[in-house]
This record gives sequence, structure tokens and C-alpha cells, in this order.
Amino acid sequence: MAALFILVGAAIWTSIVKKCEGINTLDIAKINGGVLSGIIVSYGNGIYLVWAAFACLAAATVPYMVRYGFIVQSIHSKRRNSSLNQLLHIPRMSI
Repeated sequence: MAALFILVGAAIWTSIVKKCEGINTLDIAKINGGVLSGIIVSYGNGIYLVWAAFACLAAATVPYMVRYGFIVQSIHSKRRNSSLNQLLHIPRMSI
């Protein structure tokens, strides 16, 4: 869930900065060739850190999902086998 929120935040932040980059070339006055506003908008390091945090968090959740998938699969296979054994009236053999 956290990875999803970081992804959404990083995407919004990136789109805002990309849209605001137009102010870099904004002329305040059209007198004598124009005067730039002096405001410089750039990505900076923060956006790259947020995207790296998202990548690390998404990569860190993969092992948990794989493990969870194996647990769920083993539970379902045990249930399936036990219900099949009950249906066929096959007694469990202990060693």
C-alpha cells in the first residue's frame, strides 16, 4: 500500500515540475528583448530520491508476495487433498 502511495506522489510531483518548467523561459517585460523572471524550476534530487524509494519499496514487497503465494497455495492444496481423501474415504497413513 505504501508503494502505491509513493508512486502516486512521485507521479504527481513529476508532472507538476514538468508543467512548471515553462516558467524558466517566461518573459516578464517585452521591452528591449524581454526580461526573464529569474525563477528556475528543475527536478532537483528530491524527485529522484522519491522514485528510488518507490523502486526499493516495490522490490522489497516481491519476496513477501512470493512467500504469501506459496503459503496460500500450500493451504489450498492441503484442503483439496483432505477433501478428496474424505470424499474417497481414504484413511490417512502415518509413518
